[in-house]
Amino acid sequence: MARLGPIVNGLLVFAGLLWNCCEASFSTSVESGGEQCFTVRVPNNIPSTIAGDFDLLDDELSPDPVTVILFNNDFDVKWKSEPGATEGSFRFPKVTGRHLLCIQNGKLGKEEGMEEEEDDDVADDGEERIVGFALRVIAPSRVMEDEGPDEHEALALLERAENLLEDLEELEDHQGYLREREAAHREIAEQTFAYIWAWTLLEAFVVCAISTSQVLYLRKFFETRRYL
Repeated sequence: MARLGPIVNGLLVFAGLLWNCCEASFSTSVESGGEQCFTVRVPNNIPSTIAGDFDLLDDELSPDPVTVILFNNDFDVKWKSEPGATEGSFRFPKVTGRHLLCIQNGKLGKEEGMEEEEDDDVADDGEERIVGFALRVIAPSRVMEDEGPDEHEALALLERAENLLEDLEELEDHQGYLREREAAHREIAEQTFAYIWAWTLLEAFVVCAISTSQVLYLRKFFETRRYL
């Protein structure tokens, strides 16, 4: 029974982590040849883990022009998405200072201060793209002063709980992206239904007008023949 203490403590920590695991994902619209950047600040005195992911929400558009880059405080590239990737994720432990997540849609002009890409095949196609993303800072685990066997077991449980929590958060991000897609598809379906309804009303009006004109014409025709 004595060995249940660190296990129970680890489970309580895991329950506390699950209580705080609900975080929202975001989306941004990036025009062709444009860029959107978002800043996240990590405490300078507390090295933490920075993690995130992205997903291109426009399934019908090519992902080739989309590039997602994570810069550190010195504007060095910490991570860059793979060419042609529709989604991706990153995780960097023990970082401090300001970081910048930039989402690009096509090549940027020289006035933006960015270096020219080596791949000349990726050009602006004039299409605006919606990209979902998530960016989070994970505080380090508390270090125990006494490092006995029980403490090591509790720390191992805590580490597994944090990894599971990160997987749950990434899964929640993708569920948010699916809801964004569903909302966009629902809007398209409602617009299509509105167009079909308007066309049906117009068609019914035209049919009624033609039928009425034919009835009037036949009535006038038979009245003329009767007078003859």
